[in-house]
Amino acid sequence: MIVNDLIPANEKLKTLFILESPLTDEIRCGYPCAGFTGKEMAKRIIAANSQVSFGEHLFNKASGHEQYGLMNTFLFPLELPEKLDSIQTKYCKLKQLGNMKGWPREEIYKSHYNVLPHIEITDQEIEYTVRLKKYLLNSEQQVTLVVCGYIAQSVFLTITKKEKEFPRYNRLENNWTVFGGKTVNVLFVNHPADSAGWVFRLTSL
Repeated sequence: MIVNDLIPANEKLKTLFILESPLTDEIRCGYPCAGFTGKEMAKRIIAANSQVSFGEHLFNKASGHEQYGLMNTFLFPLELPEKLDSIQTKYCKLKQLGNMKGWPREEIYKSHYNVLPHIEITDQEIEYTVRLKKYLLNSEQQVTLVVCGYIAQSVFLTITKKEKEFPRYNRLENNWTVFGGKTVNVLFVNHPADSAGWVFRLTSL
């Protein structure tokens, strides 16, 4: 049971939002950010009064938004272990780490690293590098990666081997080198479904 990423086919990808995993709305619709998360994103990216999820906007190829893409770190739902196979289920432990509000970010990331299998195994099982590298190389522009939430950020930092140099929160970091020389911009923000509200602003890009 997987939900594939939603990437523009016209090589105009400029901003790629990297999130965690799909849930019931995404499985039902067949694309990322179809539920509450997507609606919160649309209010910040499309219009404050938007009633349609960000995923639906991109899935329907809404005019003016061709530069955006959506990638889930895990293509399968971490919160629905009963629907997963044995390989996928072990990653559900990431959702069991509990409330770490107030912890130093370094400690939060470290707790996530400790749950992940050896990074080459993780990368192979979730096809992370294969997917992200393809999206970056297919784009004609330097892409900005907006990495949302600690789970997505922990996997990103581990696979790109940047565990010791994570970017400041809510501050765009320009010209990061990943995957053999490809340059990207990186923005770390909280998850759009965070109870405290999503901190992302378009002006941050």
